[in-house]
Amino acid sequence: MINAHYVSTLMERGEFLDQTFSNKLDKNVPYREAIGSLLYLETVSRPDLTFTINYFSQVLEEPTIKHWNMVKRVLRYLRGTTELGILYDSSSDGELEAFSDADYVEDVSTRHSTSGMIFKYCGEAIAWSSLKQRCVAWSTTETEFVCLEQAGYIKDPVCCRAGAGWL
Repeated sequence: MINAHYVSTLMERGEFLDQTFSNKLDKNVPYREAIGSLLYLETVSRPDLTFTINYFSQVLEEPTIKHWNMVKRVLRYLRGTTELGILYDSSSDGELEAFSDADYVEDVSTRHSTSGMIFKYCGEAIAWSSLKQRCVAWSTTETEFVCLEQAGYIKDPVCCRAGAGWL
């Protein structure tokens, strides 16, 4: 992978974790190890990997060759984006910001939506998450409200102050 050509996106549009149309991956292929390494990288400095790692973690028990090829694409993406990461600047004004977004029924097999959120302080990420919603939403509006609840806008007063400008 050291000499691999880099790609500009983590995943191709419309790529799904379908278990039925691909051969099972050999147990000797380090799929779990790759996901674990990517999870560590995502946790310490690369919030752009959050959704993708969450997505790939859903098939840890029985990954297929297609899933392994999708993980290798992430590694090629990382090869081309080594300059990305988090840099904390002490000269910022100390403002807390919170952002969230959700897709609507992106996972067609379960009909669950995915929430994503990021919290920034001094202009840089301090916490981020991407997770599958536990309920099946009936509309895009409901999906966004579930995402807000998961992000803590409604539960946490500190985040409510950060998001109060548009709620």
